[in-house]
Amino acid sequence: MNLVKKIFKLFRLDILKYPTLSSLALAIFRVKYLGDSKIPLITGQIYDDIKKSYTGGAKDVYKPYGEQIYRYDVNSLYPYVMKEYPMPTGNPIYFEGDILQINPNAYGFFECKITSPEGLNNPILLKRIKTDKGLRTIAPVGKWLGSYLSEELFNALKYGYTFKVLRGYLFDKEYIFKDYVDFLYNIKVNSSKDTPDYIISKLLLNSLYGRFGMSPYMENHIILDSNSLEATSICKNKIVTDILHLNNDKD
Repeated sequence: MNLVKKIFKLFRLDILKYPTLSSLALAIFRVKYLGDSKIPLITGQIYDDIKKSYTGGAKDVYKPYGEQIYRYDVNSLYPYVMKEYPMPTGNPIYFEGDILQINPNAYGFFECKITSPEGLNNPILLKRIKTDKGLRTIAPVGKWLGSYLSEELFNALKYGYTFKVLRGYLFDKEYIFKDYVDFLYNIKVNSSKDTPDYIISKLLLNSLYGRFGMSPYMENHIILDSNSLEATSICKNKIVTDILHLNNDKD
């Protein structure tokens, strides 16, 4: 059975209508597994505020030494987290002040004053900063202002961090990916690694989550005469992120 027929049999979707694997994964999720959950389309200032809390993973460099070392790999780590941890849903509600004084279990994205414990060798809260080489992710110590998912802050309390909430956005929370992950993971673990079922299920498991982190700001690419009025107007009225000279009087 070819891939087109296999996807149609499993999900009743025409794979030819979706140009990327992530768009197909999103379509499958929306058609079969979203149900009544509400996932808002976030843009503008709310997006800019919440994006500050999205840093990606932490990486450390070590020079280890050991003998008779055992190496462990977490099986399907991203799908596991998607299944086992709640995700933000519903319409965001903006607030100012320390919301935890009103609701100690508030869930959302909070801008806070953070203080790390002294003598911390492995900081766990990350922050993105602007440098002359672009944005960089650091793991600061001391005191700073940062934005984080509430669950990261509550976890940091276990390691001696303290924080004071200044403002943020409240969300509902639901386990929206459980059925999606269970269905595809069941196919994966019951399929040989050299079969289409294994490859399809693995790729779809790993292709959905990133779709929800896509930027709403899309760039347009156009070719113009270098000295044209249109090129001058665009440079004055639009945000131009890059100009590539084609060496033929066009940019």
